[in-house]
Amino acid sequence: MQVQLAKPYDHKYHMKFNGTGYYSRKFDGKRMYYLDDIAYSRDNKICRPAPIAHITAQISACPELNNYVTDGEVLYFNEDYSENFKKAISLTSRIERSSECERLYYVIFDLLHTENFLLEASDVPFGEAYARAMQLLEAEPIKGRCDLLKTKLPNVYLAKQSNDLFEFTSHPQYKDWEGLMLRDAGTPYQYKRTDKLLKIKQWQDIECKVIGVKAGIGKHLGRLGALIVDYKGYVVAVGSGFNDQEREILWRELKEDGRLYDSLVNGELYIKVKYFEESRDADGNVSLRFPTYLCFRDTNLDEFVL
Repeated sequence: MQVQLAKPYDHKYHMKFNGTGYYSRKFDGKRMYYLDDIAYSRDNKICRPAPIAHITAQISACPELNNYVTDGEVLYFNEDYSENFKKAISLTSRIERSSECERLYYVIFDLLHTENFLLEASDVPFGEAYARAMQLLEAEPIKGRCDLLKTKLPNVYLAKQSNDLFEFTSHPQYKDWEGLMLRDAGTPYQYKRTDKLLKIKQWQDIECKVIGVKAGIGKHLGRLGALIVDYKGYVVAVGSGFNDQEREILWRELKEDGRLYDSLVNGELYIKVKYFEESRDADGNVSLRFPTYLCFRDTNLDEFVL
């Protein structure tokens, strides 16, 4: 059998999605699919049964999961739900079971009809499969978590899927995650490495030359709205990452009577920008998703405070 594997994110793949893109957290553990009461690894080897006995017992005892294959990862969670990859691999590799195995959990990504899985045939589109898994497992949110749904099985979770990217990137522990996955909700499970499932890295950063400013509106009226930067020859507006004081300072200093104005005119003003991914608009122009200001190069805004 070949389980579904992801390709690295590329905007050209994203543009071909048939339906809404679903984001989820990229978990880091031991890949496992459960078929006919036997747990298999990604390369179809039978997993050592003792360390995961509590997980497999819970799945086997759940009548709603009869005739289904679950595909996911076995993880070791600390009490704060942070992952310990080394611990997960170490425990699942042992022949004997220890008390620490009780902190091994199974996070399900896919729930497939057994017959379809054995034939490597199409199941329902992922959006429908996810809704089915939520219903059969009676999945519910976990307070303070955007990445996991608890189920009626104590050591089994369902990976939370959402088309709201900020639901994940705004999470306090996001910076500690390996990244995100992006799934085409309109496509069934693929028995190969596919561009319908994409791995997204964490935020990236780049230094860009400031070529202009944009006035603020609404609550930012009378101060900076965004800095306009040059990114690979394309114009990109960076309007996030500034606090109110910085917006006021920059709006004052980048007008003709400000000390930063000459640097702007002379093309000497650079900022560091973090962004989620490179993108293109409908006309093919290159841009950045969620560009966020980090700092200026060679400029400390504290010296401009009134």
